[in-house]
Amino acid sequence: MIEGQVLFVRSGKLVGNLAYSFDDNEFPDEEVCAEFLSQFYQGTRFTPNEILLPVVLEDADVRAELLTERKGKRVALLCPQRGDKLRLVEMAQENARHSFIEKRRGKEHKEKTLDSLRRALQLQNAPKRIECFDISNTQGDLAVGSLVVFDECEPDKKRYRRFRIKTVEGADDYGMMYEVLTRRYRRALGRARPARPAHGGWWQGPTRRRGRGVARAGDYRSRCHWLSQDAHRTRPVCGRSQPLIRTCLSARS
Repeated sequence: MIEGQVLFVRSGKLVGNLAYSFDDNEFPDEEVCAEFLSQFYQGTRFTPNEILLPVVLEDADVRAELLTERKGKRVALLCPQRGDKLRLVEMAQENARHSFIEKRRGKEHKEKTLDSLRRALQLQNAPKRIECFDISNTQGDLAVGSLVVFDECEPDKKRYRRFRIKTVEGADDYGMMYEVLTRRYRRALGRARPARPAHGGWWQGPTRRRGRGVARAGDYRSRCHWLSQDAHRTRPVCGRSQPLIRTCLSARS
């Protein structure tokens, strides 16, 4: 992974910054910097009078001419060797270094957490996507099923869904969960197979056989669930690892 930082300086004052991450394809720093420069100043983005770079580009004069034509005013590409301008470049490099370290640590933590989940659920591969379901109702009235989605350990809120219960009457959480899972996974056949924590033990009780039918229909073998206890306290059916339990409860909440 390559981390890039852009600092915005106006009248000698730092007014903002942007961070970018790229795949490391082992290109020289000069090529990476030149390609980033070309993409960053495409379109209508504001072009400053001076652009400070950490390396010298072979075609710096040509690039400066192109930017000058676009701006209508002289633009200089500089690789400072001393003074305040060098310190600004070093500040950008230090910011990029810290950002790189933090992102690498976060990535390693996610990989460890997902591997713990894989081992706890006895999966062949670590789950990339996790879908979590819950049922909410007031003594059977105003029943709604909720779906939250985690992708690579991060909430994917664009894919959150609510399901208004249509076929179940009364306080039948098992039947409601069966309806929600049926509607969700019959539409999702052929897509990626997520691990899916389901609150309430949906394959138990009167809907056990129907729940197994849904699981077979989509062949979604990667699943775990919580058993409900009094006052909505729950316990995971499998897994005792504290980081794993925190991750699962975070997904459920």
